[in-house]
Amino acid sequence: NPKQFHDLSGDGSMLVKTVRRLKARPTGDTPIQLIASERHADRILSDIVPLGLNGGRPIFEPVGRNTAAAVALATLITIYEYGHDTLLLVVPSDHEISTELKFWETVESG
Repeated sequence: NPKQFHDLSGDGSMLVKTVRRLKARPTGDTPIQLIASERHADRILSDIVPLGLNGGRPIFEPVGRNTAAAVALATLITIYEYGHDTLLLVVPSDHEISTELKFWETVESG
């Protein structure tokens, strides 16, 4: 069971909490391009997609090729759909961030 699917705090897996945090942006919806291994597609589709991805989508890698290739693909999709001046935030799901508002304040100030 990969670490992003573990519920370490009792309120959802690390991946679920990451999606919730991204959806909690106070200044508007943020499309979420969720990158995952194809072997976890069923779990992502059943556990994560029902939360909503704010117009984004899951992107499943058939073979892991490190983060750069997956981020490049998500970037191209985002630019195509939302324009060249769109800001992109790469967020791993294996972090514990307890305050969504403080997270977004930090991102927006950056």
